[in-house]
Amino acid sequence: MAFSLVSGATVLPLTNATVLPNFEHPSVTIKQKVIERYGQDGGAITGDRRMASRKFRLDLSLKATTDAEYDAGANELFTIATQDELYIYDNSRGYRLKISVGAITPKSTAKRRTETWTLDCIAPDAAWETIAEQVIGDEYADEYDEYGGQYLIDGETFTLNNTDPLDTYPVFSLVPIAANSEFALVNETTGAVCRIGESLFTPGTRLDLDSRPSSGSALLYTGEDEPVDVRQKIGDDTGFLVLVPGENVIRYESTFGAVAALTRFRLRRPF
Repeated sequence: MAFSLVSGATVLPLTNATVLPNFEHPSVTIKQKVIERYGQDGGAITGDRRMASRKFRLDLSLKATTDAEYDAGANELFTIATQDELYIYDNSRGYRLKISVGAITPKSTAKRRTETWTLDCIAPDAAWETIAEQVIGDEYADEYDEYGGQYLIDGETFTLNNTDPLDTYPVFSLVPIAANSEFALVNETTGAVCRIGESLFTPGTRLDLDSRPSSGSALLYTGEDEPVDVRQKIGDDTGFLVLVPGENVIRYESTFGAVAALTRFRLRRPF
């Protein structure tokens, strides 16, 4: 297996080396971060739903031939382990796991160039997700908008296939062909609805509906420096959609005109 720690463009390859027994040292706390998400699929935005998390330890054997080489490797490991956006990549299977490092056990003074570092970790989502995103709707990119999308009119449907065993969280990017002050996305498979009304949703803007627990948002891009948060415009008794395992049929509803839609999601498997 080929694993690596990844934060943005920084990649630290890991090997399956045999580690030494752990040393008794107090831990240095870095941060502790557990993500909770409230609300129901296609339902009320507030509620009692929460994401489970998993705690685990990652033992790494840091080896070097000189003190300088050891110090460089230790600094590289510590630097990436303290990043907010941190993943373990399983490159052989094509999955990644978002983690948060709560503490690092300091290195031992003995056997300086070959010793174990222990990272106390949390996997906030308790699930692996595919490194590559599934992208639906790029065939109309040149004709309708610079972001890519599929042209949807009132009542039109499209299918998103979740081939893994866990629910997954789509990101819908929508660009209106005409001024569109109200529309809905309906998951016909589950009956869930996401309805939103926004008078600024006009040609030249883009609305991103992000249902991911770690970054759930409804952002309207109008050409200004910062997007407008329009989550409060999501209708009562509706909310972000999720994709259940299997085929999910999504229906677009609006009497105000068509949109170009681009959908992205990552498949998810249990921890």
